[in-house]
Amino acid sequence: MVRGSARAASRLGISPIVVGLTVVSIGASMPELAVGVVAASEGSGALAVGNIAGTNVVNMLFVLGLSALILPLAIEMRTLRFELPVMAAAAILLWVLAANGVLSRVDGLILVIGAIAYTVAVIWPRDGRGRKPLPNSLRRTPRCDTNQWTPHAVAHRHDACRHRRCGAGC
Repeated sequence: MVRGSARAASRLGISPIVVGLTVVSIGASMPELAVGVVAASEGSGALAVGNIAGTNVVNMLFVLGLSALILPLAIEMRTLRFELPVMAAAAILLWVLAANGVLSRVDGLILVIGAIAYTVAVIWPRDGRGRKPLPNSLRRTPRCDTNQWTPHAVAHRHDACRHRRCGAGC
């Protein structure tokens, strides 16, 4: 699934992280969706919430931790600035909505709207994020030590002094 999604993204000009944050994550969430829907329909809300909470904690701590133990994981600046804060905000929102001991239909609607807004924000290209950069002949990115434009900066979507991340140095 991962390789096929990455290939499809490449053909469509979509960055792999966008595919991971949308197609792969939604596909991987289908078992939790099934458990949640069945649990809610049978009046077992605790199972639905426990399933989501447990899955997210295990994914974040165990799966990511084990992956990093095997091979250090590079984290893109976009992930640090957007996805991780959104993940933290979503957890806080869930905590606030559930503080009274019930997730109401209104709370559910708020969460679903948040999920849709997040998905749109990930897919919608802002400043070239979410899609591969334009060809060098059409896109210009400043080099950190001069006002010139470089193919290196374009290829790595760098601006200002972000070259340190890939070793080009400033």
